[in-house]
This record gives sequence, structure tokens and C-alpha cells, in this order.
Amino acid sequence: MQNFKRYSWQSLAFFYAHWKGVLVLAYLPNLLPEIYYLIGSEQRDNWALSLMIFPFYIMFSVAFIFYIDGQSRFRQNSGPQLHKLALKFLAPYFFVIIIATLAVLFSSLALIIPGIYVLVKYSFITFNLLLDETGINGAFRLSWKQTKGYFWLLFSAFFIYVLVPGLPGFIAQIVPQEFNFSQAANHSQAIESSNIIYLTVGTLGYIFYTLFTYQVYKEVSKKWLDDTPTKVIDTPSEIIQ
Repeated sequence: MQNFKRYSWQSLAFFYAHWKGVLVLAYLPNLLPEIYYLIGSEQRDNWALSLMIFPFYIMFSVAFIFYIDGQSRFRQNSGPQLHKLALKFLAPYFFVIIIATLAVLFSSLALIIPGIYVLVKYSFITFNLLLDETGINGAFRLSWKQTKGYFWLLFSAFFIYVLVPGLPGFIAQIVPQEFNFSQAANHSQAIESSNIIYLTVGTLGYIFYTLFTYQVYKEVSKKWLDDTPTKVIDTPSEIIQ
């Protein structure tokens, strides 16, 4: 519990110090589609639009992780630099996320607990892939080793920062709502406004979960990478080259 508080305070301190960059890279990309749905006529089940938005999410997710690491190491990463890094890691990051998602889903078929276990064991895969340049296979193997002994700490963070904030939005999606068809337009706007609120809460949870897991990763990775410093990329500019 003491470690959970410490990493949480570290995450809060980082957010307080760098909230502008964090919100631009992590919150704005999620908010823009919701505003588009709110003022436009596009339906939420438009697969073509979703496929167009997905690479956009990935690029900002990659840039967000490099931004966190750069600020934590007191290195200023410029916008063009983050853009180049996001483009370089677009495909590997996509495959890592897809493989991890499938692994969690298939594990969950054998009851929920195996799925949760696999999810926690892969908490560091994106950090390993982007910051350590381990490659896709190496990211999974290293994350599995690094998370040993930290299961309950990482699971607590996932429960507090991801599951709890996402619960209201999940309930709102599955509970049917009655309304008068003569007031459908107003009702639709109310739903979209509620979605933005749920999105805000959920995205803030995702931000703090990412910051939390990064704090743990940064401390744990020293035990695994200090003996092999040549495998660690020191700066984002070296990664681009």
C-alpha cells in the first residue's frame, strides 16, 4: 500500500507539472471524435471512420509515452521529434497492442482471472518496445519478467485508475434509456454530452494509470537493464537515427 501511494503521488506530481502536454497528447485525441459525433451526423458504428481514427490514436499514444519519458529524464522532445518517433513505431506498436489484446481475450475464455493475470504481466510491453527497443517478442518476454513480484501493485493501479473510472460509462451503454421520439434530437445531444463526461473521467484514469505504470517500470527496469546498457537507447534522437 505504501508503494501504491508513492507511485500515485509521483504520477500526480508529474501531471501537475506537465498537464498541458499530457492533455494535448492523451486527452485531446480522444475528445475530438466525440465532439465530431456531437456536432455532426456521423454514426458511432461507422467502421470506415473508426479505421481512419485508429492510426491517429496510435501515433498520439506513442508520442505520449516518449513525452513522459523525456520529461522524466529532463529532456525536451520537440513536436517534430515526437512526430518522427510516432511514425517509426506506428506498425510495431499496433502489432504489440493487437497481440496483447488477443492474448488477454483468449486467456479470459478460461475464466476472468487468467485474463487479468496476462493483462498485468504485459503492463510494460509498450515501454519495453519504445524506450528499450526490444522488438515485439522482446517486449513481451521482458515485461513478463519485470512484473514478477509487482502483480498486486499493478493490478491495484489497473482497478483504481481504469476499471473504476470506466464503470459509469460501461453501465450507461448497457442500461436501456427511455425517451420520447419527439425529443430524440435533444436526447441524442444529452447522450453525447454524457459520453464526453464519461470519456473525460475514463481518459484521466488512463493517463494516471500510464503515469503510474511508468513510475514502476522506471524503477524496475534498472534491475534488468543496468547490466546491459548497450541495449538501452539513451535519447529519442538516437532512436530516430
